[in-house]
Amino acid sequence: MGSFFGSNSGSTIQARGEVNVLGYAILIVVIVLVLAAIFFISKYILSYKNSPQYVERQKRRPTSVSDINQIAKEAQLSKEEKNILMEITKVKRTPNILYLVQDHDELESLMKEQFKKLDVIGDEEKKVSLFTLRKKLVKTYKKTIILKNTKSVETGTTLTFTLTKGFHHKLEILENTPDGMILSVPQSMEQMKELPAELSKIQLIFETKDGFPYKIEARVVRYIDGNDGSKRLITAHTDKITPLQMRQSERVELQLPCSFSSVKTSEKKKGEISYERAEKTHEGTLEDVSIGGCRLITTLPIKPDQFIYIEGQFNRKVTDSAIGSIVRTTKRIDGMFILHVRFLKIENAATNRIQALAIGYDD
Repeated sequence: MGSFFGSNSGSTIQARGEVNVLGYAILIVVIVLVLAAIFFISKYILSYKNSPQYVERQKRRPTSVSDINQIAKEAQLSKEEKNILMEITKVKRTPNILYLVQDHDELESLMKEQFKKLDVIGDEEKKVSLFTLRKKLVKTYKKTIILKNTKSVETGTTLTFTLTKGFHHKLEILENTPDGMILSVPQSMEQMKELPAELSKIQLIFETKDGFPYKIEARVVRYIDGNDGSKRLITAHTDKITPLQMRQSERVELQLPCSFSSVKTSEKKKGEISYERAEKTHEGTLEDVSIGGCRLITTLPIKPDQFIYIEGQFNRKVTDSAIGSIVRTTKRIDGMFILHVRFLKIENAATNRIQALAIGYDD
């Protein structure tokens, strides 16, 4: 009995051990198969999501609330800006906004159309929010290609040449050929005898159409006469091109007459300043303007750190006004003075007109 039971007990333990090993082996095989299935499914899904067909389907689908929420988070939109974006996509049944914001031309078309609607009803507050929305979307999603040489600069680009302090000559790229750039020569350069010598190097400043500024150092090759008899300047191409810091706001060249007067300030309440303009006015020239300020040319040697009232056609059409502070005064060689003014008080309607002109919405 003893040997019989002893022999049976050993066989049972051995059988159980074999069952456990088989079970573990099956479990391992199942886990491997599951992991392999997950890997191949994930690879297929990833491949599909990267396929042109999937991307195209995603681009065409209507914008959802979750898309708006994602944009609002990434671009740090305010409540007002988010509401405008929601309104635009809802009314227009805009295709997937996640893709559209990455296409600068499509985005500009959408923003411009909305601006036109707001302009008809005269909603200046919403216009302000629309412009700040545009600025944030462009800053967050626009892909800027850094220029490596002047061969990529577009025909029609305006270049600024400054030889004498306070004078900014504007040259336009008439042709950008494989050998160099053919530039217009403004009369101001000839009148002031500031034509750079042939084979000399000059520095030029320009902005791309998306507002990205650059400084280049180019060599003057020679001068030629155009078909209309005007002088042309030819420069060789250069790779000495340096990106500059972008302006906070787009600027518009004006060269229009304006009037201005001094301003006295007083504190009405704690933290609230009252501005009172003087009756006597002076004539000047608005050289350029942005929503943040302007440059004004005058014969008067006005010192900085003073307040000023300015009235003129900031958008070349409507007469607007602003109160600002003179940040800096530059004396030109001809005895004129340039006042660099930062706006302190200006109506939303005026800044909206300036911004619309600066970014090409005013047409």
